[in-house]
Amino acid sequence: MEFQFIYHNEMHFFGVKKVWIDSYNKVPCSDLEKTMIDCLYMPAYAGGIIEVAKALWTAREKLDYGKLLSYAKQFDSQVVIKRLGYLLDKLGIETIINAINN
Repeated sequence: MEFQFIYHNEMHFFGVKKVWIDSYNKVPCSDLEKTMIDCLYMPAYAGGIIEVAKALWTAREKLDYGKLLSYAKQFDSQVVIKRLGYLLDKLGIETIINAINN
């Protein structure tokens, strides 16, 4: 399997949790919301914006929209916020409105 390393600004490293990979080892892995933000930032590395939209739709009931919004703000990229808003609107996912109002 071929890998390509993607370099990020240090401020983009957050939203990580430890995940068991076997009975003895845990590794750091981004949580669902941070993974979505990373995919919105560089959709080409996630299969393209259509695949990101499919992933957002598939995960719509599992996502913590308050955390997703917080991560989008913390990531500090207008392109991420615009893509997120556009996809949520086009997919008819209105849960983000509740996160904003709370």
